[in-house]
Amino acid sequence: MEKEIPVHNKGINYFGRWDFSRPGVARIGWGSAYIKVRFTGNSLSIKLIDAPDNWWQFSVDGAPFEKFQAKAPVIELEAGLSDGEHDLFLFRRTEGGLGISQFGGLILANGGQVLEHDFSKNRCIEFVGNSIVCGFRNAGQDWDDEDSYMAFSVQLARLLNADWSCVSISGIGVVHNYDEPWPPSMPHLQDYYAQTYKCETEPRWNFTCGQPDVVLVATGTNDFTDVNRKPAAAEFKKGYSELIEVIRLNNPLAKIICTEPIPGWAGPLCRDWISELVKYYNVNGDNDVHYLAVNVPEPLLLDEHYVGDGTHPNILGGAIIAGYLKEKIANIVGWN
Repeated sequence: MEKEIPVHNKGINYFGRWDFSRPGVARIGWGSAYIKVRFTGNSLSIKLIDAPDNWWQFSVDGAPFEKFQAKAPVIELEAGLSDGEHDLFLFRRTEGGLGISQFGGLILANGGQVLEHDFSKNRCIEFVGNSIVCGFRNAGQDWDDEDSYMAFSVQLARLLNADWSCVSISGIGVVHNYDEPWPPSMPHLQDYYAQTYKCETEPRWNFTCGQPDVVLVATGTNDFTDVNRKPAAAEFKKGYSELIEVIRLNNPLAKIICTEPIPGWAGPLCRDWISELVKYYNVNGDNDVHYLAVNVPEPLLLDEHYVGDGTHPNILGGAIIAGYLKEKIANIVGWN
């Protein structure tokens, strides 16, 4: 006889902006969220109701990831496991704009149980940004190829031996979104930051659930995509400041690290404006806001490190960015 393990079981470790406000389910509406569980039993299924375009992947005991979609409300992940303890890593590959996922718990074989185990690494980094944080197109042209586990963000968190959370949206800016007409009238990254879900404005995220040690802000690219109209300094600084201020309001102790946009074509103006804003916050008493250049003295990535559009890094490009940022962030935070 199978045994159902509810979402509130203390042995289920959740990472990211999981919402438990609805009975019997844990809902997630941002990409790169994950679950870790230690369990016994020779088979494992999960209950998952999902938007049609979302993709997940899982690994048991460190085996290579297997990619899947929730085509039925119960999905068998493993059968015929050996006796003893096993570890599950369940990861959402696709970003928040593709919809909300509802995790309903585990189903174990007769005699199986979840073991209480704390998987936390006691250090956490939150990534706030655009499609490059999401890993858009990093493994192919379609949504089923988006592999946020291999985006620079998650690669960086793993290099730093940190847990992670991502608040990232393809096409988003702080003044101007990709393909947004002027004057801008759509929500921008600062408007989404405090949301529990990308696709729903309520409920707002409860920041007392856990504060990141670091918030890495990697945005600005989409603000400069319109060939006919670029933001002026005052416009861009206003939008970017709004983002920094909503992050600081909700994370009073975090180190906020701002990078220039990854693709070099965003230009020195954007780089200079972000650097100037960071200096402004430092002069006015917030010394935990930092700036990291990426394309100085020369562009970090070459043409072969993008997917062919000069904007979105491929998996190798993501690895180069992560490796470049690792020691710089470790030195700022003291994670050496």
